[in-house]
Amino acid sequence: MNRNQIFTTVEFVDDLIRMTVGEYYNEKFYIFDTFKCQCSGLEASNVINEEEVRKTFLNLISAIKDKTDIDVEEIILCMPSNHLIISDFASTSPVTGTNSLINQYDINESYKTASKFRHQDNEIVINVCPIEYQLDDNQKMDIPPLRYKSSTFKTSFKVYMLPENVYNSYLNVIESCGIKISKYYLDVDCLYSGIFEEDDISSSILNMDRFTTSLLLYKKGKLLDKITIPVGTQIIEKEVEESLQIIGKNEIRNCIYNIGSCLPSANSYLNVCKNREGKYISEDKLNSIIEKNIKTLISGVFSKVSGRVDISDLDVYVVGYGANVNGVETLIKRMYNCNAMPFISNSLGLYNTGYCQTIGLIKTNYKKISQNKYINLQNKDYSGIIVSKETSSKFDRFILNEDELE
Repeated sequence: MNRNQIFTTVEFVDDLIRMTVGEYYNEKFYIFDTFKCQCSGLEASNVINEEEVRKTFLNLISAIKDKTDIDVEEIILCMPSNHLIISDFASTSPVTGTNSLINQYDINESYKTASKFRHQDNEIVINVCPIEYQLDDNQKMDIPPLRYKSSTFKTSFKVYMLPENVYNSYLNVIESCGIKISKYYLDVDCLYSGIFEEDDISSSILNMDRFTTSLLLYKKGKLLDKITIPVGTQIIEKEVEESLQIIGKNEIRNCIYNIGSCLPSANSYLNVCKNREGKYISEDKLNSIIEKNIKTLISGVFSKVSGRVDISDLDVYVVGYGANVNGVETLIKRMYNCNAMPFISNSLGLYNTGYCQTIGLIKTNYKKISQNKYINLQNKDYSGIIVSKETSSKFDRFILNEDELE
C-alpha cells in the first residue's frame, strides 16, 4: 500500500458482509466509513449461494461509490476460519551462513520447506507459523535464532489449512465481481490483533457468534489451537422466542443482550418487556434460559480443551454476541475457575465487543506496512490510526461510527 492509496477491507461475519473504506495518507490510516449488509447467501460465514453473495457484494460496492465516489478495484480480505485445519510440522534445516551462523536465508528456506507440507488434495495451505526453534545444543527459542551458531536448527511449525472448496468459494465470488484481492488474513489473526499486544505470552479468545462458538488458544501471538462447535447464540434467541413468546428480532435481542443476564435475578417480572399476549415476562425465566444455553455453548468448547492446557490458567477474552450478555464472565469463572472478561475496545472510538475483528484487520495490515518501511507507525496506542478530519486529505470527513457498525 502506497502513500495516498485508498483501501477497502472485507469481512464475512455470520450472515453479513462488512466493508470498511479508508485512506493511507501522510503515514497514517484514515477510516472513512463502514458499510455492511445481511446476505441470504451466507450462513455461519459460509458461502451457501455464490450468486446471492455476489449480488450483496456488488450492492455494497455500489453503495460505496454512491457515498464516497470511490471505485473499489481491490480489497483486503479477512478470511473466515470456520473450517480451519491446524497441523504440526517440524523440519531440520542446514546452516549456510559464514562460520555456521544462522542467517535470514536459512530461516526463509525453513519456511519454504514447511509450505510444502504434505496434505490432502482437497486442502490448501493458508499460512505456516513457526512456534519454536531448536539448536544443536538443544537450546530452544521462540524467535528466529539469527546469528546463533549451529550446524543445523529444527523448527516446529503450525500449518494452517482450509478445504480448497471453502477457500475458493470466497475468492470466486469476489473475483467474479471484477475485484482483485490484494491481501488476505485469517480472522483468527485479526481477532488477536484487535485485542492483544505482541508481547502477550499466552492468551485465549472465546468468540461467541450467532451460528458458531470458538475457543482460540494463542501463545505470543501465534494460534496454537482452535476449538469450534457449530452452535452459537442463535439458540438463545430461538428459545426466548418460543418459550417467552417474544416477537420481533430487535425485541428478542434486546431482552437477551441488554436486559437479561446469565445470573439469577431477585426480580419477578420485567416491567419493560411484554410477550405477544401483552403480558410482562418473567425475568427469572428469561435469565434461566440465557444461563442454560450460555452454559451449553461454553462447555461445548471448554470440554475439548482437556489435556491441551490447564483451563484454570487461562485468561479468556469474550467477543461476539455472547460478550454482550450480562454476567458471562462471572459464569465462566464459576464453571472453570479461570480469569474471564468481555473485551471492549477503545480503538477508533469503537466500544462494541463484536467489532474487534474489524479493528484487528486494519491493525494487522497496518503492522505489515510499518514493518516494511514506516517504523514510526508502530505504537501501542495506535494513535497513527486517525478518524478525525484532515483538511489536506481528499475526503470531507473521516468517521468510524459505532451505530453504522451495528
